[in-house]
Amino acid sequence: MKTRNLSRSVIFFLIIALLIGSITVLAIADNQEREIIGTGRGIQRNQFLMQEDECDCDGDCDDEDHEGKQPVKISGAELRALKIVDIAALWEIEANLLLNDLIANLNLTHTYTVDNTIDMLRLENRFSPSQVKIIADNLKIS
Repeated sequence: MKTRNLSRSVIFFLIIALLIGSITVLAIADNQEREIIGTGRGIQRNQFLMQEDECDCDGDCDDEDHEGKQPVKISGAELRALKIVDIAALWEIEANLLLNDLIANLNLTHTYTVDNTIDMLRLENRFSPSQVKIIADNLKIS
């Protein structure tokens, strides 16, 4: 009888310990997942650092390019959703030239039109939206 009560107590204790351990593991795993996904602080920090590095002047320049026009300011998310023709209009460049340069510089092999969005192009080759900005800026200068 004492052995039976003792074994029940041990089994009950083990079940309680298993439940507590399981809950602890789940809580730790959930916390680590949140750290990986985060609140965007890492992304925001990187964007801030990129914005600091964007100005390559020595302090006496303003927000105008060499021709006196305002540079195009658009986020990567906004840029990815735009059609190539809309991007070309923002940069005041020819849409077909932009499309051809994007295809050439980003090593794209599929057939695209100026009505495709940057997200559509990124399905073939995952490039950064900043590369589109660089290509458009180079076309605007030339």
